[in-house]
Order: sequence, then structure tokens, then C-alpha cells
Amino acid sequence: AISARRCDASPYFAPDFDQTTMAPKKGTKRTAAVAQVEVELPEAKKLKETLKAYGVSKTLYDGVLEALQHPLVDLPHSARDMLIASVLEGLCVPVNQRHEFQKSYVEMLETTLQGVLSKLKMKVETGTEEVSRIEAAKTELQAQVTASDEALQKALETENKGKEDLAEATHSALAAKSKLSEQEKLRSEGDAAHDVAKKEKADIEAALTEEFRVLRDGTAAADEAKAQYKKLEQVAKSSGMENSLLTALPTSMLKPPSDRGSFDAMVVA
Repeated sequence: AISARRCDASPYFAPDFDQTTMAPKKGTKRTAAVAQVEVELPEAKKLKETLKAYGVSKTLYDGVLEALQHPLVDLPHSARDMLIASVLEGLCVPVNQRHEFQKSYVEMLETTLQGVLSKLKMKVETGTEEVSRIEAAKTELQAQVTASDEALQKALETENKGKEDLAEATHSALAAKSKLSEQEKLRSEGDAAHDVAKKEKADIEAALTEEFRVLRDGTAAADEAKAQYKKLEQVAKSSGMENSLLTALPTSMLKPPSDRGSFDAMVVA
């Protein structure tokens, strides 16, 4: 549940915090020294010090800002920005230190965030209902397939059944089987894609174990090294390697290890 009472459950103030400085009563003026410190403090440090003074964690503060930027917050950008700006000097201020305008901001924050929470709950409920509907439809479809097959079999085995009943049962069975066939096709396509990915992985692993190792270690003669690189290049291209790296690869890989510079070593690595 979202509460507008506090931005954190920690104490209102840090032990060394001067309440009269950070939360002045209405009508009081801050000293020139305090105003000067606020100007000089970088924004991040000022935020950190203010949160510390109010006894609010940065994590919780960021969480409230993130919630206000949720897509389900149905507010104009100007109103949303106003609420975001009011979090530090509104919601994070202890209840007994808030002025009336700060209380009104806190109420607007609570109303807005409760609205987001309600919409999220509604989405969850709607999603749950949709899952139940799909599961029910799946069960019904499976039942139709079974019933249609039984009806077809009964029609074929019973000679006294009329042609109209047989045609209707056949139509129902074919329609149900067609839906199942589409599902099987999708599964088959997924399996094929998986097999391609497995083969690509195996080719890359083989190239790293054989051609790449030979070229990296410089254990092959010049002609053999070129042949080994041709195999490695095919695997590199099929794996989607960047063109810049493909361009630099042959020069670096075909050099003997002792002739490779720092750039070559980076490419080979």
C-alpha cells in the first residue's frame, strides 16, 4: 500500500540535524549563511544532505520518482513535473513540519500513486481472466477434437447413419485437426531454428579449437595457414562478425606470433 505519511520509516531527522534550519516555520527567514551554503553545494550533494536531514533513504526517494514516471500516470507533463519537484520538499518533509501547500502536494501524490496502483491491479486481474479464458478454450478445443474423432468413427462404423450426419462430423474433425496441424507446424519451425543455432555454435567451437588455435599459435606453415584461415573466415562471416574486425583479421592472424604488434594481439585475442 502507498502511504503519504512518510517517504521512509526511519526517524524524522539525523542526530546532528537542526530542525529549525531545514524546516522553518511559516514566516521565518533563513540566515544568509544557510542560503549561501545551499548555493555552493552541488545539486547531488545538496540532495544527499537534504534526504539525510529528513531521515529518508535515497533508494526510497528514487522509487517514488520512478513511480511518478510510470506510463500509467495519467497527467500532463507539466503536472507530472510539478509533482516530481514536490517530492523532496513535500513528501519527504516530516508530517509535523509541513505547510498547507506541502500537504496539498502530498495529497495529490497519494491520489496519483493510488490511481497507478489501482490500474496495475486491474491489469493483473484482466490478465488472469484472459489466461483462464485461453485455458478454457484450449480444453474445449481438445474436447472437440476427441468428440469429433469419436463421431467420425461412429459414423463410419454405423451403416445406418445418414450422409448428412457423416459430413457434419467429418467437417468438425478436419477443422479441429487443421488447428492442431498449425500448432505442430509452429513447433517444427521452432525446432528447425534451434537446430540451426546448435550447428552454428558447433561450427564456431570447432573453429576455435582447430583453425583459430593453429593460427593463433603460429604452428602452421604459410600455405597451410592460409587454408586454415579460409575456414575460419567462413565461420566468422556466418557468425555476424563486424566488417572492421573481418578486415583486420587476416593480417593479424596470418602473422607469426613474434611479428604481431599490440593491435594484432588485440585482434587475435
